[in-house]
Amino acid sequence: MEKISNKKKILILVISMLIVCGASFVAKMSIALTGRLISVSLECLAYIVIAAVALGAMKMTSMKLDLDIKNTKQYFYGILIAIALFLVIGFVPSRFGVYLLGPIINFTYLRFYKNLFFIMIFVGPAEELFFREYMLETFKGILPKSVSKWLPELASAVIFGLWCLISGSVIKAVCAMFIGLVFGLAKTYIKDMKISGIILSHGLYTFFCYVFTLFIGA
Repeated sequence: MEKISNKKKILILVISMLIVCGASFVAKMSIALTGRLISVSLECLAYIVIAAVALGAMKMTSMKLDLDIKNTKQYFYGILIAIALFLVIGFVPSRFGVYLLGPIINFTYLRFYKNLFFIMIFVGPAEELFFREYMLETFKGILPKSVSKWLPELASAVIFGLWCLISGSVIKAVCAMFIGLVFGLAKTYIKDMKISGIILSHGLYTFFCYVFTLFIGA
């Protein structure tokens, strides 16, 4: 197998990140410039692009996708992490009058099921494939371990948070950095934790937060 140089890995990573940012920006702008149906369709398309970019970049850098779907322990860990993150970022601060999850959203069944489908099918898988599977593993191969053993996790988490600025506030970006760090450390240091467990955790956490803004946040 041909050894991929760090220079080539960095180039592929930069180009991949630019494509991801471009797709995300177009999806964000579509909300203000187009109708609801078109904007939702473009958001879904953007996440498909993000997932495709991750898989394509992994193939170009000879990385293998290790889902380990039959490993049930990772799903248990993923559920626990999702609950813990929701409590720390969503529920506990709200009891002190601090709402980090954004404004309260009026409930409709259409919005509820749309977001359930969108979060679990598009958001969690695409973001985790790119940031925790492709980017994190790339950083592990190119960043100096002598600086900090957590440097790859920190770097991918910071970039994840900055990327979230495209579609959210500074508070959302800071929370995303923390979430990205937790997911990165979990994937690296929890035995049997693979990307499938992280994808489930991300989807559940995001959906918990969404439901919270619907029913409990007020």
